[in-house]
Amino acid sequence: MSAKVLLDSSRLAKIFNRQAAKLIDNNFHYLAGDNDQEFLKGLETLGSEIKKMEDREFHRDALPLLIVIPRRTIQLRYQVAKLKVDGRKGFMDAGVVDNTLPPSHDLYVIFDVEAGHGQKEGDPSDHAGSFNIRGRRGLSIEEGVALAFQDEQVFDGRRYLYLLGADEKIMRFRSNLTHKNKSRVYPALMNSDNGPGLVYSNPKDNKHFSHSVPSRPANEIIYYDFPKSIVMGIKSRHTTF
Repeated sequence: MSAKVLLDSSRLAKIFNRQAAKLIDNNFHYLAGDNDQEFLKGLETLGSEIKKMEDREFHRDALPLLIVIPRRTIQLRYQVAKLKVDGRKGFMDAGVVDNTLPPSHDLYVIFDVEAGHGQKEGDPSDHAGSFNIRGRRGLSIEEGVALAFQDEQVFDGRRYLYLLGADEKIMRFRSNLTHKNKSRVYPALMNSDNGPGLVYSNPKDNKHFSHSVPSRPANEIIYYDFPKSIVMGIKSRHTTF
């Protein structure tokens, strides 16, 4: 476990505002279609809630908070297209389907997001149990995309970042393998020569991978709904292995 640092609401507000500004600078509000003004209002409302937070500890090498945009607000393919690593734009595997049951909200914030530097060996499912024991959970696909958008350094020389917050149903078998040799594959962010991609991947084929997990309990989520303008903490509907 990494050392922790105490952050106050003003510091958290600066981090939130920086992320919100990056979303706006990249025209995410226009991608929300007719909800563009509600999207901006949602960011403003969430920002106000962040300013009310009490001082709290975060892992020193973690991202203290992360703004997440569910696909009900902006389709995944449009979000992935906004990813960039060394000037290379993001792409999405045509077969990627997120079966995670996401929070039925339009915008939300998660906290204390680490990039899983400690989990670099073995199958991702081997680590899932330890995440729960340590009070963490794997990132969903949308949360992983949000992390890669806000911080392209998350790859940090690693080729794959596995997203363990997706439901088990999301795992597929490679169609070109025989029945007895079929291997489990996982949704992952891949740092390829063509740019960052959202793909399915078999960890056994890759030597450089890691997992990304927020270490805060699942009920520490602040969300905003366009129609009702509600902001509160809820229990996460993400599933884990």
